[in-house]
Amino acid sequence: MRLVLGVALAVLMSTTAQAGALRDPVMDLLNAFEDVAAEADLKALGAGVDAELMEIADDTDVPLSRRGRAVTALHYYKTDKVHSFLDKHLSDKGLTSIIRRKAAWSLGSGWGAESVDDLSPFLADKDVQLRLAVVEALGAVGGADADAALKSRRPKEDNDTVKAAIDKALGN
Repeated sequence: MRLVLGVALAVLMSTTAQAGALRDPVMDLLNAFEDVAAEADLKALGAGVDAELMEIADDTDVPLSRRGRAVTALHYYKTDKVHSFLDKHLSDKGLTSIIRRKAAWSLGSGWGAESVDDLSPFLADKDVQLRLAVVEALGAVGGADADAALKSRRPKEDNDTVKAAIDKALGN
C-alpha cells in the first residue's frame, strides 16, 4: 500500500512539476462547457498564456473537451508561433478530429483572409466533419479567395451535408 501511494505521489508531483505557473488559472478558464474563454480573461493572466494553451492542447492527460477549448482560445494570439502550431495541428491526421476542427476554426477566426491558403487544401480531406469545419471557417472569412476555394470544391464534393454547407457559406 505504501509503495502504491508513493508511486501515485511521484506521478502527481512529476505532472505538477511539468505544468507551468499559468496552468491552473488557464485550466480554470477552459472549464466552460460550451463557451470559449474570454479574450480579456486570458490576457489578464499576462504573458505566456499562449504557450500554456499550446501545452494544454497537446497534453493527452487533459480531457479532450478542454484541449479543444485550448485550441479554440489560441485564435486570440496572432503570432507566427501560434499560427504554425494551428497549421501543424490542422495537418496532423494522427490527431483526433476535434483538435483538427478546432484548429481550422482558430485559423479562420484569428487570421481571416490570411488563412485561406492554409484551410483550402482541407476541403478535400477524407474526414467529413473536418471538411464541414473548413467550409464554415472559409464562409466566416469570406472574400474572393475564400469564395473561390469553396466554388472550386463544390462540384467535387460527394457529401450532401458538405455541399449544403458550401452553398450556405456562399449565400446560395
